[in-house]
Parts: sequence; C-alpha cells; structure tokens
Amino acid sequence: MNLIKYFLTFVLAVLLTACGGGGGSAGAPSGTSGKTTTVVVNSDPILRGVLQDGAGVTTSSISASGLTEVNATLTDPSGKGIPNQVINVSGDATKVTFPEGSGGLTDANGVAKIKVARASLFATGADALTLAYSYKAGSLTTFPDGSAPPTADKTISRYIGYQLSVSNVILTNLDVGTSPLAAYGTRQVKVQVNINGAAASSGAVQVSFSANCGTVTPSTVPTGSQGVAEVSYSAINAGVTNDQGCSDSLVSIVASTVGAAPLTGNLNIAVAPATNLLFVDA
Repeated sequence: MNLIKYFLTFVLAVLLTACGGGGGSAGAPSGTSGKTTTVVVNSDPILRGVLQDGAGVTTSSISASGLTEVNATLTDPSGKGIPNQVINVSGDATKVTFPEGSGGLTDANGVAKIKVARASLFATGADALTLAYSYKAGSLTTFPDGSAPPTADKTISRYIGYQLSVSNVILTNLDVGTSPLAAYGTRQVKVQVNINGAAASSGAVQVSFSANCGTVTPSTVPTGSQGVAEVSYSAINAGVTNDQGCSDSLVSIVASTVGAAPLTGNLNIAVAPATNLLFVDA
C-alpha cells in the first residue's frame, strides 16, 4: 500500500513540473521578468577634437617652433558631419593664444580647424583646451542623416589636454658682413634663431640688436621665415654734431633675446674721406 502511495506522489510531482511548477505567469517568456525596458535615443550633436602638428599628425603638445591646430569635428548621432556651425575654443591665456581667432566654422565634413600657439616660449606645464558648440533650437531643421535635432538649446563641450615643454632658444650665425664698411655706410645684419634644434617660426621670437657706434634700425625685430631676424646697420650716429661716421673704428654689433646667450660680431669701419682742407701756413 505504501509503495502505491509513493508511486502516485512521484507521478503527480512530474506532472506539476511539466506544467511549469504549478505557478508563475504562463504568458511571461522563459528567461524574462516580464518588465518593459525603455531605450533612450540620443539626439544631441556629437563634438570631438584633437590637436595636430604642422604635418597633420595627432599630438598632445603645442609646438614652440610652429603653430599647432585644434581639429574639431561636429557630427549628428549617426556620425555624419554637420556643416556651417561655429566651434569655439578657449584656454589659459598665460599658456596659449589663438593667432587667427578662437572660433572656426565647420566645413562640409563637419570639421573646423583653429590655430593655437604658446602665449610665451617659456610657458610650461599641462592644461586643457575647452571646445564648445552652442546649439540653438530651430537652427537646424534636420540632421544630415534625416533625423530630428534637439528641440531645446544645448551647449556641448569637450576637453583636449596638452603639454608645454621647456623651450631651448639658441642664436647662431650672426652675419655682420665683410669688413671694412665705408664710413657713413649701411648694410644688412642678420642672425639665425633655433628653438629645440629647429628654425623658429615667423614671429615666434623677438631679437634685439645694438652697436657701440652707429645706428641699428629697427632695434628689435621678430623672426621671419626660416627663423632669421634681420635689421639694417648704418655707420652713422643720428643726432650727433660733426659725426665722423664711426670712421676708422671697430664696431661691435650684439644680437640678443630672452633665454639665449647673446652673439657679438665685429665690423671694421673705413677711414672717412677728407671733405675740407684747413690752410695752416704759406
């Protein structure tokens, strides 16, 4: 009798298991809780940015010898570029400047390029540039992919970290020309400026020139193309009565700039020709 009872109990347990354990919701799919999941679709524009050197290579440093560019890309959520939108960039004014302005307009691919330079050759340390795009509701009717843009104003920001390393400025090849220079004569004087072993870019370094006799014009100039700073030297002492044009003298011309050892070049000035005769005795 007991054996029959155990057998019937076993059969009933099997039947209940086959029916889902006798409980739970028959309408809920296996492996789910029956809860509804809400998917949030992003409709905001996407802003990305990198720093690039003069060769278009991505970098994390701002060059001392040339300008670096911020390459900012604005796309819709599907990755298609949004043209004709203004991207602004800002940063610590003691470290960086924006020679052509701090804003750029995106092109057909959604790319804006903004030049950034060191505020000073001797600025150092790490910091971040802030990229910002201010979206105004209604300014775009649709995104390039055909989807709807946001219905409210939004400001989208991104950050680009950068490093400023120490700059090594060197003056070399001071050229004062061949001696002698005629009294009252004029010639060009130039010097090469290198930063970290490469020619300084145009305007990167201010170089001062001086002379112990004569006049240098202008006395301070920025580097030009190929890192050359050039001035005009005249063997004339402006404003001096009965000036002898540095006649029969050795003139020392000095080129100097902040952070570099000065260079000195010597130039012989010829004897000034006689212009007056003084009668002494008959």
